[in-house]
Amino acid sequence: MATLFLHIGHGKTGTSWIQACLRLNRESLAKHGIIYAYGEDWLNDNPNAITSGNAVNLFESKEHFESQLAKNQLKLGEALLFTSESIFKFFTKSNAIDYLEEVAAKYGFDTIQLLFFIRNPIERAVSVMQQRVKRRGVHDISLNNLHEHPEIGWDIIFQVEHLLNRLKKCKNVTLTIRNYSICSDRLIDEVAGWLDLPVDVFSFQPVDHINRSLTWSEHFFQLSLNKILGPSGRFFSDPLCERLPDIIPKKLLPPIEVQESIWLVLRETIERVNLQIPEKHRYQCDIRKPDPIPETLTFSRMQIEVIAESLGNEIVILRNHIENAKKNISTLSDENMALKTRLKNPFNGMSRLALLKQILNYFTKTKSS
Repeated sequence: MATLFLHIGHGKTGTSWIQACLRLNRESLAKHGIIYAYGEDWLNDNPNAITSGNAVNLFESKEHFESQLAKNQLKLGEALLFTSESIFKFFTKSNAIDYLEEVAAKYGFDTIQLLFFIRNPIERAVSVMQQRVKRRGVHDISLNNLHEHPEIGWDIIFQVEHLLNRLKKCKNVTLTIRNYSICSDRLIDEVAGWLDLPVDVFSFQPVDHINRSLTWSEHFFQLSLNKILGPSGRFFSDPLCERLPDIIPKKLLPPIEVQESIWLVLRETIERVNLQIPEKHRYQCDIRKPDPIPETLTFSRMQIEVIAESLGNEIVILRNHIENAKKNISTLSDENMALKTRLKNPFNGMSRLALLKQILNYFTKTKSS
């Protein structure tokens, strides 16, 4: 029998960085008997790439879970490893947990090890807000009204409680919970400990930050861009985060009264959930005084170069599209004019003799019929 390792997220807990570490060190992991499962990110060797792991749709159905396990044939004594924060979503919003152990046992897994990261609620809410601005074109949610939008990320604690309650019925599942807010500077140590491996197995590591937060200037620019274009992070935020990953922005925080409003809603649930979490990694009250918003927005030379290149390339692409469209329109216009001319005079260009032959042929056919 074998072990099935599932790193399940949840979102905004260093998932992209952990996935990059696992993906880059899959050969080393294999030497220790842990196979990084074949999946969506298998061919991606960019250490700084923002991916969703190798298990994006692993639990979309019982049949799909079976098919993915079947694709990853193991040798005796080997374990299989999947990673995706979407697993958390399937575990909380579908019946995936109901068939988890049954299917795993069918393919030889008698032990299931889950690694689950949580994060203190205020800082996670701000991080999710920034992510929505970067990826989804959000422009109507701000630090000042964050307490009015639980869907932006601070209500995930209710899903965490739901997950923990559902996992209680699983007999062969071992859950390891870590608080990203506490251990973000030693994520790989936590992952190695979970896999029961020495840390030096992970000799290849990406940059310190993947999918970093935006600086206030970047955030405001993207927010303003979203108001005009909608989702547009692919040619502004994404290039900045991927090409300048080591920029460490100041933490953005909502006003104190907004933070207190969020904490008040969550407090009782957090107290219940904390009883099921190792004391060192329990949720903490992370209400902090925010830094003042800068009056002047600034970009470094490197930021300007990345922004100019990315936006410039997008403009070049659009210009080429416009030129191609003009050429197509011109061709269609010429064809349309020629067609109109033929319709006005269907006998245009036809000799008298040919015309007489067509008329005679018409009357001959009419008479015989």
